[in-house]
Amino acid sequence: MQIYLNYMMILASFILVMFLIQLCFREIKKRHNALHLAFSEHVLKAIVIILYLYFAGRGFEATKEFSRMVLAGSGLLVAIAGFAAQQTLADVIAGFMLSVSHPFNIGERITLMSTNTTGIVENITLRHTVICLYDNNRIIIPNSIMNREVIRNSNFEDSKIGNYIEVEVSYESDLDEAILVIKKILQENPMTVEKDKISVLIKDFSANGIILKTTVWTKTVDENFKVCSDVRREILRQFQQDGIVIPYTNVVVRGER
Repeated sequence: MQIYLNYMMILASFILVMFLIQLCFREIKKRHNALHLAFSEHVLKAIVIILYLYFAGRGFEATKEFSRMVLAGSGLLVAIAGFAAQQTLADVIAGFMLSVSHPFNIGERITLMSTNTTGIVENITLRHTVICLYDNNRIIIPNSIMNREVIRNSNFEDSKIGNYIEVEVSYESDLDEAILVIKKILQENPMTVEKDKISVLIKDFSANGIILKTTVWTKTVDENFKVCSDVRREILRQFQQDGIVIPYTNVVVRGER
């Protein structure tokens, strides 16, 4: 009966320790949701599991001899396990290297250049990195692959992001007025940054009109999608109001009589 009580106490303390680890890291990640914190949480949990299994075995007569044999042959076991789980160990070591070097962080938008896959880093475990795609699917990538991957990080060092917008105006429209309208829209949008560097340039001449090009700068990638949409909508509204024409091709089909 005492053995069962001891086992229950060990199990209860194990559950409590795991809960406290999870609770502590949850509170820390609310303030600093860094990559190394997510990886460190999984490493600490793995260490606790190994220690509890070892001391649970050492704490009872029924398993003490077995634990002593395991400890005596630990060198051989490590060699066998290392050979059998080379890829797993490579993923764990790569996860450690990623958490130290910080090529990306939790919540950042990255692109895997080999497959042109873009998504938000959601989590990193001992073995793999979880990336959330824009269709809300997840891809699970082994850390060893992520460690070798060429990554484009939109948030690395500076989170500001720029996106091009091109607008075509007809040759008959007032070009200077069109440029002023676009500049004013960008300056008045509350989510744009680098307002003192706003410029609208002539990119090219087409068969229908003059192509104007500008860059929309925002603090983050998520903001940029919305701001670009708002700017395009406002350009269309202002052009219609000011009589500036955006040309388009008309196709007239006449049937034979």
